[in-house]
Amino acid sequence: MITAVNERATLELVLAATPLTVTSGDEITYTLEVRNTGNIGTGEVNVTLPLPNDTQFISATEGGVLDGLNVNWALANVPAGETLSLNLVVRSADGLADGVVIVAQARGTAAADPRGEQLSNEVRVNVNALRVANLEVLKTPAAPRVLAGESITYTIRVRNIGNAAARNVLVTDALPAGTVFESASMGGTFAAGTVSWNIAEIAAGGEATLTLVLGIPANTAAGTVIRNVAVANSADDPDGPKEN
Repeated sequence: MITAVNERATLELVLAATPLTVTSGDEITYTLEVRNTGNIGTGEVNVTLPLPNDTQFISATEGGVLDGLNVNWALANVPAGETLSLNLVVRSADGLADGVVIVAQARGTAAADPRGEQLSNEVRVNVNALRVANLEVLKTPAAPRVLAGESITYTIRVRNIGNAAARNVLVTDALPAGTVFESASMGGTFAAGTVSWNIAEIAAGGEATLTLVLGIPANTAAGTVIRNVAVANSADDPDGPKEN
């Protein structure tokens, strides 16, 4: 008995976006998987991803070309059982209102797929117009160990990973027991056992780097553990004080 095998390519398009929530001016990366679940190669594949609403083109991989309001790819072949990934990077437009939805959907054809044009899933990216600061504190000592009678230098990085400036940032560092204040950079002041810094503004995506030098008394016992915590706070960060 002879069993006939139907040879054909089967084109599937799977679209994803990162991130799924943005504010105006943020970048969005779309990843389009071009899959061939058939048993022969696709031959020529033509894929189109219309530029999503309220976005501006930045770049496309694998030879993607912007033509008017469409990004087009011409692929020579996708072998049977294989997947080719295409990336499109766009920027959300300025001044978008809260609640706007950016919608994207791709379409494509394969020479060896008799079904004709295929559509990807629809991807929706939500616009959140709320802009807030988000502080993060990273604190590291210059060395993990120090001898009695020596000094230890801490580097304090206060980063703003939010999408709005953090203004009037107050950074405080209460000195651990058994240490002596020696110096602080960036205008840090020492009073009542605490070092304080007042930073006028840290821009979105920016950071301030501070240093604090403490002395370790000569009579400090070997094995003493020094624990030191820095705290940063700004009224523009709705999550409140951050520490490390």
